[in-house]
Amino acid sequence: MAAGAAAVSDLALGASWLTYGDLVGAVLGACLVVSQRPARNNGRKLCNLLLAIGVGLLFAPMAEAQLPQLTHGIAAFGCALLVIPLSMKLRNWVGQLDIEQILRRFRGP
Repeated sequence: MAAGAAAVSDLALGASWLTYGDLVGAVLGACLVVSQRPARNNGRKLCNLLLAIGVGLLFAPMAEAQLPQLTHGIAAFGCALLVIPLSMKLRNWVGQLDIEQILRRFRGP
């Protein structure tokens, strides 16, 4: 029972997966992303900042698994910097195509 409570508290506090390097890397990457995009108001900038930080923290373990030479902070920085713009490009590409063209690309000629 005590072990289960300790595991839940670690998960709630983020101690099991969040490190200082992850947080700093994700924040720096998110700041770079937000500073490069014009935003009409501060609420939108804050939302973009929090989204990029979250993406950086969530995708960092996957990047570290694929490229073990990366540190925690560098993986979080790279994910915060790259995942959002790539996702937006993919969304725009899918929005321009119809289902038939998308299926044709994945199935081949």
